[in-house]
Amino acid sequence: VGMVALLDQGPDCPADEPEDDAAYLVEVFGKHLSLSLEQLRRFNAEDQLVYVWETARKANWVYPEFTLPLFKQFVHVLKVHTNAMRQYVPKPYNGRVTLFRAVEQPASSPPEADMGWARLAAGGVDVQIVPGDHLSMLQEPHVEVLAEMINACLEVFNATS
Repeated sequence: VGMVALLDQGPDCPADEPEDDAAYLVEVFGKHLSLSLEQLRRFNAEDQLVYVWETARKANWVYPEFTLPLFKQFVHVLKVHTNAMRQYVPKPYNGRVTLFRAVEQPASSPPEADMGWARLAAGGVDVQIVPGDHLSMLQEPHVEVLAEMINACLEVFNATS
């Protein structure tokens, strides 16, 4: 592997799963949108997704072309990804890794700048601070900065290999 790039995630994932769909939606989207767990729990699972999607649209947090079916698919992929992370046990890596860490971090984020990767990456961790938070770093305008930083790291890597 030439370059291992990590996007704002440490090797450890909380083992505790949210107790229901409403709690999961608040955990994932509550830092970006004004969501009430109690209010969401009044809806069935389908209506919870509709409510969060509508709230995201009203807050201009999603692009206008981000339809309800796309949002449902997005949430499904997030759940599958989260479940995979909860089951994965990271192993040591002999090389160097580059961590693109969002400048905005939740209180529950690992305190170490490298988010805990130093104990697994024998070659060290290059931490690059990018604008935004875990989700917004992949959206305009932050994603442009992230892309530039990844390109710069690739250029340095290609020049030294």
